[in-house]
This record gives sequence, C-alpha cells and structure tokens, in this order.
Amino acid sequence: MREADLPRIWWPQSSQVGCSHGCSAYKVISTPAEWSLTSPSYSFEGLVAVRDGTDRDEGVRQCHGQVTVSGDAEPGGRLPVTIPAAESDCPVQHATPADGVLDYSEGLLIGCRGFDAKGIAPRFPFGHGLGYTTWDYEAICEVTGGHLAGRDLDLRVVVRNTGSRPGREVVQAYLAGQPGDASRPVRVLAAFGIATAAPGEPAEVTLRIPARAFAQWDEHLAGWIWPPGPFTVHVGRSCRDLRLSSPSRPPNAAPALAASMNP
Repeated sequence: MREADLPRIWWPQSSQVGCSHGCSAYKVISTPAEWSLTSPSYSFEGLVAVRDGTDRDEGVRQCHGQVTVSGDAEPGGRLPVTIPAAESDCPVQHATPADGVLDYSEGLLIGCRGFDAKGIAPRFPFGHGLGYTTWDYEAICEVTGGHLAGRDLDLRVVVRNTGSRPGREVVQAYLAGQPGDASRPVRVLAAFGIATAAPGEPAEVTLRIPARAFAQWDEHLAGWIWPPGPFTVHVGRSCRDLRLSSPSRPPNAAPALAASMNP
C-alpha cells in the first residue's frame, strides 16, 4: 500500500492497531460490510500495511502480529472476499428492501461466484495472498480413485518452494460442475490446506473435499442429490490463479438422492 493512498481510504476504527513504538498498523478485516475502499488508485502489496511513527522499523519488528512486515514470518492470510476493480463490478448492486421485501435475485452468484459468472476480472480475487517466496504446483491425484455419492474425496497435491527462503503456502481446491446451468457457480471453494517447505524442497498436501460439495438441492424432490457430473477439481493459489486440474466422475450415471443429508 502506498503512503499516498492512505488518506483516500476509509478504514473502520476496529482495523487500526497502535503500538508502544509509535507505529500505526492497518489490517484488512474479514467482514466486507465493515470496510470500504473508496480510492480508484488504491494498491495493496499485502494484507498488512504500516505507516508513520518513530523508530518504525524496529517498532514493527517487535510488535506482536506485525513480524510479517519485517520478513521475520511468512504471511499466512488469504482474502476471504473479492476486491473489485470498480464498484460497478460488484455482482449485488442493490440490497435495499422494496415494500418490505428484499429480492435475492442473484441466487448463488454472490462474491467471487458473481464475478466468475459475469467473466469480470477483480482487482484482487478471493483467496489471494502474498508471501516471501514462490511456488510451483507439480502434481495432483485422487487418493480415493473417484468420488462416490455421499463420500468425501481425498486429493494429494505436490507443490515445490522455488524461492530462496522457507515458505508457507495455502493450497486451495475449487470444484467445478458441468457447464450449462447459468444459475450455478462456475466453481466453488471445496478445500484448502497448508504446505511448508525449505527452499527448493517439495511438500505434499492432502485435501479432503466433503461429499456435500458435490450435492445440489432439488426443489422438486425436496432433497439433496448428487448429480452424475462430470466434475473438475482445480487447484491453485486463489480462485483466479489455478495451476492444476483433475477430472472426477462418480460411477453412477444418474443423480442419487442424498436422503441422509436432509434435515
């Protein structure tokens, strides 16, 4: 974040953290309704920024929770929201009831799902986050050999630290169904896991995609079903930075009623 951007950005008091060393830290919080970015030229270099204060460098280094700024620790945060390039890009433009009724016409297409459905590139996508090293995504395979209705799917993902220092990576898996239904999301977050590795070393992460991620609610049957697919699992660093993919199809050819998932 550039220093010049700070006066043009509104932050809630709850996201400003002071310290005894005179520095003022600004941290993005996870609830989008509590903060707003009003500058068309804002720029994030990470999820934490620090400004002002005397002895800032040493103060930041010693402050609890601020060691990521100095490089003493690897940032672990990933965006739980999508930050748009422009306010007009947001999938939900109106949230004011009319005559006491609020129409949720967007259906399932909110947040990053709405951006995907409209093909709009956000400024920062859901799941985005930076670190002090780089990663290659080398391999993905299904441990369970294909998913079955009502059963979780286990994946094994191999990543490699290609940077010059130890690092920590959040490996994210997104599940995409068969295209054609405009009311369904293009893909959804299905699982994530943490990889740590020294420079040049690989790391293996096992991700478990819960059975519920494959299910859909059928209004006519008044129950959950597992469509036959096919499904595709995409793995990467965010919902827009996807490095690997693996098809997954259950052996049954017709949708199965998920009776055990009904309340």
